[in-house]
Amino acid sequence: MIICEPTTNVPGVEHVEITLDELEKNLWATLAGDTRVCRSHRPISGFPLLTVIDEANDSQFDVLMEAFRSGVELPPQGAAIALRGKKFHGHHGRPWLAAAGNIHLTAWFTTELSLLKYQAALTMLPALAAWSTVKQLCPDAKPGIKWVNDILVDGKKVSGVITSTQSRKGVAERVVYGIGLNVAVAPEADPTSYVPSTGCIADYGQVDFWAGLDVLLGELARWHRVVVDEGPGTIYQSYTAHSLIVGREVSVMDDPGDQQEIARGLVTGINPDLSLSIKGVHAPVRTGRLKLV
Repeated sequence: MIICEPTTNVPGVEHVEITLDELEKNLWATLAGDTRVCRSHRPISGFPLLTVIDEANDSQFDVLMEAFRSGVELPPQGAAIALRGKKFHGHHGRPWLAAAGNIHLTAWFTTELSLLKYQAALTMLPALAAWSTVKQLCPDAKPGIKWVNDILVDGKKVSGVITSTQSRKGVAERVVYGIGLNVAVAPEADPTSYVPSTGCIADYGQVDFWAGLDVLLGELARWHRVVVDEGPGTIYQSYTAHSLIVGREVSVMDDPGDQQEIARGLVTGINPDLSLSIKGVHAPVRTGRLKLV
């Protein structure tokens, strides 16, 4: 089910007020306050529930994480998007420029996964979902994953992802993913050595927003099932297979800060814990912000 405000343009929505169950009410109050709600029975790939907000004043990822931390009872699985919004961000609060026509998605699952065994795989997972979405929507494009969480096409960043877990006694009880995917617009951003330029998948084919969202949700649910059913190995193999940095010369800077270079050299491999093996560097590199040299 899709639930949204009556003014939000969602295909197939019934513009009538509906009654939500208690968990759905809590979710709607968290994301939209006391605004009226209507619904669509349009199928959603892999998810029982999707909330759509026309414009969010705060990051939905942050709002939902705070609700989970505060003990608000929410549906065990769901997704939320804002068609436009403010204060969206990636790792360490770095701004993600939201633009109408692009996807700004937060999704969550209830799990019983060991953090020790699965944490790296859960970090890789949304990057693979974004990668496979771009590949499905634009078969002629050649997306790749830049460690840790950027998707590039022809050197242009088209997607960024983040993962957060809620855990107890070493078990991830909930995992929350944030995915930004530039579908229609390449947001204007000052070039940096980390992100020389931005792009959008509309440059590689005509993509309908809702069709693209449906593919992304389906891929996110599919990769989540892979992790649960097959363990972290398949995710790790796919992540490394689509990496842009293995065999490339890189520089890794401290993050946050960008003041000190942690390592520089040829990447010889990505390890199962997501650390980098770099030629000439004694210890695996586990943290930092990477740029291609």
